[in-house]
Amino acid sequence: MNRVQILILVLLVPLVASCVSPTRSEGLTIEDQVVGELTISLAFSSTPTVNRSERANIILVDAQGQFIDNALVSLIVSGPDGDAMPVSVGQANQGGYTSEEIVFPAAGMWTLVVTASLDGDEYDATFTRNVVN
Repeated sequence: MNRVQILILVLLVPLVASCVSPTRSEGLTIEDQVVGELTISLAFSSTPTVNRSERANIILVDAQGQFIDNALVSLIVSGPDGDAMPVSVGQANQGGYTSEEIVFPAAGMWTLVVTASLDGDEYDATFTRNVVN
């Protein structure tokens, strides 16, 4: 595990704890994607379920390992049928962003596209999750 991943985990634990219902027993999967000089990390349920509320937690880190808290972050979630739904994202803490609740209406492979707009540049990271019944 590299320095950025450790730093993300240390800072993400309180963020996730405040956003995830304490009754959940499944874990989170944290994925990182390096896009240009930006690392976009997504913490999301390892086993999202149909008709259950989920939240996406996003961390942005620059090439020097500094958290980015002045980006405009958006999230588009697309289902197996190809229909896309925009999801509002707001800043949660330094370098951390949290989505509004996401409810998946159908099982199957879903795509989550995170876009970070910073200083006129856009950085896209694509993640997938298999939603189960």
